[in-house]
Amino acid sequence: MSMQRKSLLEVIKETVLSHLTKKCPPQVQVVGLLCRTPKKESRYELLRRVAAGGGSFKGENGLKIHIPGANLNDIANQADDLLE
Repeated sequence: MSMQRKSLLEVIKETVLSHLTKKCPPQVQVVGLLCRTPKKESRYELLRRVAAGGGSFKGENGLKIHIPGANLNDIANQADDLLE
C-alpha cells in the first residue's frame, strides 16, 4: 500500500471516528478523551473542566478541543461498564 493511500485512509478513519464520537453521550466522549490523554495531570485537568461544564479549549499541541460537560458519577459508571 502506498504512503499516500495509507495517509488518506488514516484521515478517513479519524473523520468517521470523530463523527461517531460526537453522537455518543457525554460520559462516553469523556471516557474516550481520558483514554487518549497520556499524562496523569492532563487527565485530572480534563476531569476538572468536564465537572465545570466543559467547553472549548486549546490543547497542548495548539489544536482546539471540545470538552463536554458531564456528571463525574456517570463517567465512573460508564468506565465500569466498559471494563465489564
